[in-house]
Amino acid sequence: MTLHKESSQSSMRVDDPKSLYEKAVTLLDSSAASPQAFGEGLELMTRSADQGLANAQYSVGAGYLRGNNVTQDHQEAVKWFRLAAAQGHVQAQNSLGVSYSLGRGVGQDYREALKWYRRAADQGYDVAQYNLGSVYENGLGVSQDFDEAVKWYRLAADRGYAVAQSALGCMYEEGLGVTQDHREAVNWFRLAAGRGYEVAQYNLGIMYADGFGVPQDYSEALNWFRLAADQGYAHAQAALGAMYEDGHGVIQDHGEALKWVRLAAEQGYQDAIDALKEL
Repeated sequence: MTLHKESSQSSMRVDDPKSLYEKAVTLLDSSAASPQAFGEGLELMTRSADQGLANAQYSVGAGYLRGNNVTQDHQEAVKWFRLAAAQGHVQAQNSLGVSYSLGRGVGQDYREALKWYRRAADQGYDVAQYNLGSVYENGLGVSQDFDEAVKWYRLAADRGYAVAQSALGCMYEEGLGVTQDHREAVNWFRLAAGRGYEVAQYNLGIMYADGFGVPQDYSEALNWFRLAADQGYAHAQAALGAMYEDGHGVIQDHGEALKWVRLAAEQGYQDAIDALKEL
């Protein structure tokens, strides 16, 4: 007869918060998960969060923020973000900063947003570094400081964060916090555009259309506008429509111009709405 021995350590691991979290992630990430499996995943994630695991607390908060299979509840999201943020979870710290910045689930407080962005940024989290740069660029809860904005944008851009790369390109284009340099702006726009960031693709198209930092090239401008427009970016859709209307880089086509400007106008882009009246 073979004896079976179950150790107390083994039974403890079943309900260990990390084990619960890992099982929850497996269930929730499965594209073929049944409603029952998904429900079990949410239960396990909440149990893990209740036991204090920061990753689980952040995940539960993100679920409430987006309303993923739970009733959307911004206050509940803030509660869980705060618990994870207090443990140094960078994504939770950044999300808590966003909540304070937008007044979502908590009273709007730019200084509090700044505090949480900085905590995450100081840990090297690129999204928070970008957000901190944006706070300084716009003077939200702090004195406007373009030099400080450039500093944080650059840190995030050097980590490959496309949004920050595009923002840094804008600073070079406008000469804010740095000496104006169209070529350097193009370099940063190109890096971000290559990562598929539609705003940078549009910005790069503008540089080619206007001949700033690069020789004027309507065909190249058209290519970048189209890439951004295909992602639904209204500014690029309107710009692409204008290229077709004027015959820049493409055979003039009023119908195609109307199509793209209308798409932008349907998103509420005022310039496109105004242009539509003239087409």
